[in-house]
Amino acid sequence: MSKKPGRKSDEVWAFYEKTPLKSSPGHFSAVCMYCKKKWTRGYVEKLQAHFANECNKCPDELKNYWLKYLINDDSSSNSASASSSKKRKTGGQLEIEDFYESRNLPESKVESINKALVRAFVCCGIPFSVIDNPFFRELLYQLRPNYTPPSRKLLSGRLLDQETARINQVIDKELENSENLTLGI
Repeated sequence: MSKKPGRKSDEVWAFYEKTPLKSSPGHFSAVCMYCKKKWTRGYVEKLQAHFANECNKCPDELKNYWLKYLINDDSSSNSASASSSKKRKTGGQLEIEDFYESRNLPESKVESINKALVRAFVCCGIPFSVIDNPFFRELLYQLRPNYTPPSRKLLSGRLLDQETARINQVIDKELENSENLTLGI
Protein backbone atom coordinates (compact mmCIF):
# COMPACT_ATOMS: atom_id res chain seq x y z
CA MET A 1 0.00 0.00 0.00
CA SER A 2 1.46 3.36 -1.00
CA LYS A 3 1.18 6.57 0.99
CA LYS A 4 -0.55 9.68 -0.32
CA PRO A 5 1.87 12.37 -1.43
CA GLY A 6 1.90 15.71 0.37
CA ARG A 7 1.71 16.98 3.89
CA LYS A 8 -0.24 15.21 6.63
CA SER A 9 -3.58 16.87 7.39
CA ASP A 10 -3.72 18.77 10.69
CA GLU A 11 -6.00 17.47 13.45
CA VAL A 12 -8.10 20.67 13.40
CA TRP A 13 -9.58 19.61 10.06
CA ALA A 14 -11.64 16.92 11.88
CA PHE A 15 -13.99 19.73 13.02
CA TYR A 16 -14.44 21.39 9.64
CA GLU A 17 -16.19 20.45 6.43
CA LYS A 18 -13.51 20.73 3.80
CA THR A 19 -13.92 21.10 0.07
CA PRO A 20 -10.93 20.78 -2.28
CA LEU A 21 -10.03 23.95 -4.18
CA LYS A 22 -9.92 23.48 -7.95
CA SER A 23 -7.47 26.32 -8.45
CA SER A 24 -5.05 25.09 -5.76
CA PRO A 25 -4.63 21.32 -5.40
CA GLY A 26 -3.96 20.17 -1.83
CA HIS A 27 -5.78 23.17 -0.34
CA PHE A 28 -9.34 23.33 0.93
CA SER A 29 -12.15 25.70 1.75
CA ALA A 30 -13.50 25.22 5.28
CA VAL A 31 -16.84 25.45 7.10
CA CYS A 32 -16.97 25.19 10.91
CA MET A 33 -19.15 22.24 11.95
CA TYR A 34 -20.47 24.18 14.96
CA CYS A 35 -21.16 27.77 13.91
CA LYS A 36 -21.01 27.33 10.10
CA LYS A 37 -18.47 30.15 9.60
CA LYS A 38 -16.87 29.82 6.14
CA TRP A 39 -13.36 30.34 4.80
CA THR A 40 -12.72 30.35 1.07
CA ARG A 41 -9.28 28.91 1.87
CA GLY A 42 -8.73 27.27 5.24
CA TYR A 43 -5.42 28.08 6.89
CA VAL A 44 -4.68 25.79 9.84
CA GLU A 45 -3.59 28.65 12.12
CA LYS A 46 -6.82 30.56 11.46
CA LEU A 47 -8.96 27.47 12.01
CA GLN A 48 -7.23 26.76 15.33
CA ALA A 49 -7.61 30.39 16.42
CA HIS A 50 -11.30 30.30 15.48
CA PHE A 51 -11.98 27.55 18.04
CA ALA A 52 -9.76 29.12 20.69
CA ASN A 53 -11.02 32.69 20.41
CA GLU A 54 -14.16 33.07 18.29
CA CYS A 55 -16.50 30.06 18.02
CA ASN A 56 -19.22 30.29 20.68
CA LYS A 57 -20.98 27.10 19.62
CA CYS A 58 -18.10 24.62 19.96
CA PRO A 59 -17.87 22.48 23.13
CA ASP A 60 -15.87 23.92 26.04
CA GLU A 61 -13.41 21.00 25.97
CA LEU A 62 -12.58 21.77 22.34
CA LYS A 63 -12.21 25.49 23.03
CA ASN A 64 -9.91 24.80 26.02
CA TYR A 65 -7.84 22.34 24.00
CA TRP A 66 -7.16 24.89 21.26
CA LEU A 67 -6.55 27.68 23.79
CA LYS A 68 -3.82 25.61 25.42
CA TYR A 69 -2.50 24.49 22.04
CA LEU A 70 -2.12 28.07 20.76
CA ILE A 71 -0.54 29.30 23.97
CA ASN A 72 2.01 26.48 24.07
CA ASP A 73 2.57 26.34 20.30
CA ASP A 74 5.58 28.62 19.97
CA SER A 75 6.96 28.90 23.50
CA SER A 76 7.39 25.21 24.31
CA SER A 77 9.08 24.21 21.06
CA ASN A 78 11.41 27.20 20.87
CA SER A 79 12.44 27.39 24.51
CA ALA A 80 13.22 23.67 24.67
CA SER A 81 15.64 23.92 21.77
CA ALA A 82 17.21 27.10 23.13
CA SER A 83 17.88 25.62 26.56
CA SER A 84 19.36 22.39 25.20
CA SER A 85 21.90 24.21 23.04
CA LYS A 86 23.18 26.37 25.90
CA LYS A 87 26.68 25.67 27.16
CA ARG A 88 26.98 24.70 30.77
CA LYS A 89 29.05 27.08 32.90
CA THR A 90 31.69 25.54 35.10
CA GLY A 91 31.95 26.41 38.77
CA GLY A 92 30.08 29.73 38.59
CA GLN A 93 32.94 31.35 36.70
CA LEU A 94 31.90 34.29 34.53
CA GLU A 95 32.55 34.09 30.83
CA ILE A 96 33.30 36.88 28.41
CA GLU A 97 29.75 36.65 27.00
CA ASP A 98 28.42 37.76 30.40
CA PHE A 99 29.88 41.25 29.88
CA TYR A 100 28.34 42.17 26.56
CA GLU A 101 25.10 41.63 24.71
CA SER A 102 25.44 38.69 22.35
CA ARG A 103 24.62 39.08 18.67
CA ASN A 104 21.79 36.54 18.79
CA LEU A 105 18.83 37.11 21.08
CA PRO A 106 17.55 34.06 22.92
CA GLU A 107 14.22 32.82 21.57
CA SER A 108 12.57 33.55 24.92
CA LYS A 109 13.61 37.22 24.69
CA VAL A 110 12.28 37.50 21.13
CA GLU A 111 8.97 35.99 22.32
CA SER A 112 8.66 38.44 25.20
CA ILE A 113 9.41 41.41 22.91
CA ASN A 114 6.83 40.12 20.41
CA LYS A 115 4.21 39.80 23.18
CA ALA A 116 4.94 43.34 24.34
CA LEU A 117 4.64 44.59 20.75
CA VAL A 118 1.26 42.93 20.27
CA ARG A 119 -0.03 44.36 23.55
CA ALA A 120 1.24 47.84 22.70
CA PHE A 121 -0.30 47.81 19.23
CA VAL A 122 -3.68 46.54 20.46
CA CYS A 123 -3.97 48.57 23.66
CA CYS A 124 -2.80 51.82 22.05
CA GLY A 125 -4.85 51.34 18.90
CA ILE A 126 -1.79 51.48 16.65
CA PRO A 127 -2.47 50.15 13.13
CA PHE A 128 -0.53 46.95 12.42
CA SER A 129 0.82 48.50 9.20
CA VAL A 130 3.07 50.74 11.36
CA ILE A 131 5.37 47.76 11.98
CA ASP A 132 6.41 47.90 8.31
CA ASN A 133 7.24 51.62 8.45
CA PRO A 134 11.02 52.12 8.03
CA PHE A 135 11.12 54.83 10.73
CA PHE A 136 9.43 52.53 13.25
CA ARG A 137 11.82 49.71 12.34
CA GLU A 138 14.74 52.10 12.83
CA LEU A 139 13.39 52.98 16.28
CA LEU A 140 13.24 49.29 17.21
CA TYR A 141 16.76 48.79 15.84
CA GLN A 142 18.08 51.68 17.94
CA LEU A 143 16.44 50.23 21.05
CA ARG A 144 17.53 46.65 20.42
CA PRO A 145 19.92 46.12 17.47
CA ASN A 146 19.72 42.32 17.70
CA TYR A 147 15.93 42.22 17.42
CA THR A 148 14.26 41.62 14.07
CA PRO A 149 10.62 42.75 14.29
CA PRO A 150 7.88 40.51 12.89
CA SER A 151 6.05 41.34 9.69
CA ARG A 152 2.63 42.99 9.76
CA LYS A 153 1.00 39.69 8.81
CA LEU A 154 2.76 37.74 11.57
CA LEU A 155 1.98 40.45 14.14
CA SER A 156 -1.70 40.71 13.20
CA GLY A 157 -2.03 36.96 12.61
CA ARG A 158 -0.38 34.28 14.70
CA LEU A 159 1.06 36.55 17.42
CA LEU A 160 -2.28 38.32 17.94
CA ASP A 161 -4.13 34.97 18.00
CA GLN A 162 -1.72 33.59 20.61
CA GLU A 163 -2.06 36.65 22.83
CA THR A 164 -5.86 36.54 22.50
CA ALA A 165 -5.81 32.87 23.50
CA ARG A 166 -3.61 33.69 26.53
CA ILE A 167 -5.99 36.46 27.64
CA ASN A 168 -9.07 34.25 27.13
CA GLN A 169 -7.47 31.54 29.27
CA VAL A 170 -6.74 34.03 32.06
CA ILE A 171 -10.35 35.27 31.94
CA ASP A 172 -11.69 31.69 32.02
CA LYS A 173 -9.52 30.84 35.06
CA GLU A 174 -10.62 34.00 36.85
CA LEU A 175 -14.28 33.23 36.20
CA GLU A 176 -13.83 29.64 37.42
CA ASN A 177 -12.31 30.83 40.70
CA SER A 178 -14.89 33.57 41.29
CA GLU A 179 -17.85 33.17 43.59
CA ASN A 180 -21.18 34.99 43.72
CA LEU A 181 -21.00 36.56 40.27
CA THR A 182 -23.86 38.79 39.19
CA LEU A 183 -24.60 39.85 35.65
CA GLY A 184 -26.37 43.18 35.18
CA ILE A 185 -27.45 45.53 32.47
